[in-house]
Amino acid sequence: MIKKLAGVLLLASVIFTGTCAVDSEWGDEAGYSLYSDIGAYINNNPIKSCNIEGNTVVCAADLENYGFSVIWDGRNRLVKIERGTKGITPQEKVYKDAKRAGMPAKPYLSTDIRAEMGGKTVQCYNIDGRTMVRFDDLEKFGEVKWDGVQREICLELDRLPMAQKTEIEENPNVVTMYASDGRTITVGTDEVEKYKAVNWHEDISEVTATLYAKDGRTLTVFADEIPVYLKLNWYRSDPNAKMVALTFDDGPSKYTEAILNQLEKYGAKATFFVVGNRVSQYSDILKRESELGMEIGNHSWDHANLTKLSESGIKAQKTKTDNAVSAVTGKNTTLFRPPYGSKSTAVASAYNMPLILWSVDTLDWKTRNAKSTVDAVMNNVKDGDIVLMHDIYESSARAAVELIPKLIEQGYQLVTVSELGNARGGLKNGTVYTGIRNN
Repeated sequence: MIKKLAGVLLLASVIFTGTCAVDSEWGDEAGYSLYSDIGAYINNNPIKSCNIEGNTVVCAADLENYGFSVIWDGRNRLVKIERGTKGITPQEKVYKDAKRAGMPAKPYLSTDIRAEMGGKTVQCYNIDGRTMVRFDDLEKFGEVKWDGVQREICLELDRLPMAQKTEIEENPNVVTMYASDGRTITVGTDEVEKYKAVNWHEDISEVTATLYAKDGRTLTVFADEIPVYLKLNWYRSDPNAKMVALTFDDGPSKYTEAILNQLEKYGAKATFFVVGNRVSQYSDILKRESELGMEIGNHSWDHANLTKLSESGIKAQKTKTDNAVSAVTGKNTTLFRPPYGSKSTAVASAYNMPLILWSVDTLDWKTRNAKSTVDAVMNNVKDGDIVLMHDIYESSARAAVELIPKLIEQGYQLVTVSELGNARGGLKNGTVYTGIRNN
């Protein structure tokens, strides 16, 4: 006979919600009951249970439905449990509980109530005013068996019918949540928000991604595995499908948030070429860009015309911006776009990064008109284009919100510049790129 719960408990247990008519007084807190993956049965009828001090326990009042007589002696504060004269009318629903087995559940208290089985005093506990007794102590009335394979503890009572065993059901009020490293946990619906706050997710698609190979294969992996697979020549986007890289200059700003919301909604990516001296004011937005998997490029410290600066001045523009970005995201910038598109050999050498220009200029800075910006893209876009926009204008943000689903409907994958480049041969430091076409 097994009394202790052993090993790592992987599933959740049954909820103990049976109402007990015992009028008990609470004593000092003695500890916490635990959720358990062990199922408890009487003549193959499931009964709600939990774990206290390594023992499976059941509510004394619930035993009335399983062939027992439960009598409350208020004068002596005694629960008497005897074999009854009635048959078994078990609880209709017994669920495995929401939490991981072995996690603390409700507190149990010491109590002045005594429990008596067959005239012998046994250990009992108080949980929420209910008297709980050890399942093993029921051996006074029959045979208690332990099934280590199924992790079930069963009492067989003679002179009562043996039911066909039914599985203890999974609780409908539970949610399985996922972490980016592949872990899962099952929690109650009342705890979902708490787990979301520490980076667990209800939807597994939020922590997984489909990767693509050039030979047409696909692979779904957890987010933390993506860097490993990228090094093995897998791609975030299908290298054989149409791609467009939306890019946004001069931010972050208060309008960037709307663009990020739409990109997240559609699972799309973009590249943001940030101006360093704006990072401090909009650090939360920059951090969100990074967390959403957007690419962050260097667009100088204060939007200076770099071709008019000395070598040391150009390097200072790069370094100060990189330091500002790194302080917020933990990463340096990966690409460079010179303000005004002004470039020179000295500028390219000082930055020593891929130098990204554009193949579709929306002129959004000039028109400040959302419709004109949308038309400039939709009337000219082709596979491999790099689209120039700015996230410092409200009209540009409205245009982006409209463009993102339109481009997806046209069959374009919205990717970062590096994703576009890596799918088509890679990017080289010091090289100037406008659009990036398939060879």
